[in-house]
Amino acid sequence: MWRRSRSSSASRSASLATVDGERRLTDLRHVGQLLHAAAVTDQMGTTALTAWLRRRIAETGEDTGNEERSRRLESDAEAVQVLTIHRSKGLEFPIVYLPFLWEPSHIQSGAQPVFFHDPEAGDARSIDVGLEGTEFERHQEQHIVERRGEDLRLAYVALTRAQHQAVVWWAGSWDSRNSPLSRLLFERDGEGNVAPWSSTVPDDGAAVERFEALAAEAPGCIAVERSTLGLTSAWADAVPEPAALSAALFDRSLDWRWRRTSYSDITAGAWEARVASEPEVAVVTDEPALGAAPPAPTGTPDARAAPHRALARR
Repeated sequence: MWRRSRSSSASRSASLATVDGERRLTDLRHVGQLLHAAAVTDQMGTTALTAWLRRRIAETGEDTGNEERSRRLESDAEAVQVLTIHRSKGLEFPIVYLPFLWEPSHIQSGAQPVFFHDPEAGDARSIDVGLEGTEFERHQEQHIVERRGEDLRLAYVALTRAQHQAVVWWAGSWDSRNSPLSRLLFERDGEGNVAPWSSTVPDDGAAVERFEALAAEAPGCIAVERSTLGLTSAWADAVPEPAALSAALFDRSLDWRWRRTSYSDITAGAWEARVASEPEVAVVTDEPALGAAPPAPTGTPDARAAPHRALARR
């Protein structure tokens, strides 16, 4: 329904005539795709889709991590895109920057298994894991030739992505002699064949001379400029105004009742008292002190004279 309503040229023209028309069309297309996905997944009709959309609108303030519902760009035509040469195949851009054509692809040195197309076997795809011998040296050389040829093909892809302008850098590094840009400029014979490698690195003067000769063959189409090394710069935000500093004052009282203790100390009053020694209690003693006079006798004379009789009566 949405596609049919937006497919008419009059409807699109009316929307695009406004200042934010492209923005609105992108948002409507996004909402339509989300509704279609919800209808197919949950088998919802028009009424259920209306309620679903109402809930999603109410949840927009909380559901901020769902990338599927993030607002899409209405157009990326003016955005800077960083792509590898492989990813750029089949695409075109108004302006293309190629900062690394002066650098060849990395090929591991030393004894490593190599892949190649063997010309003695009908260009069959082969691999050599022998790592030694004259045959391995020939196979390793064929592997390098094919890798350098692939560099040339990628350079062609990169240079033909530009619709209006291609900006190419050159740097005379140690291995730039084997780069596709260097071989295209300095190692091409009269028939157009490009050598897979070079033995020397052209200096800056020779490179500028070759670039200027190339520019003379296409007047008004190629410009040669020397890059100058300036001072390194980095983005920095505006420095905020310094704040007035002052020493902090401790103007509150401490509660000294707070202390660090153990669980046993906290629960000490919740348990029975521990068994301890009995307290000392003063008692009466009937033993005279050492050196003291004996106590005065008490009772009747008969009792004193005949204690056995008194005991017998008891």
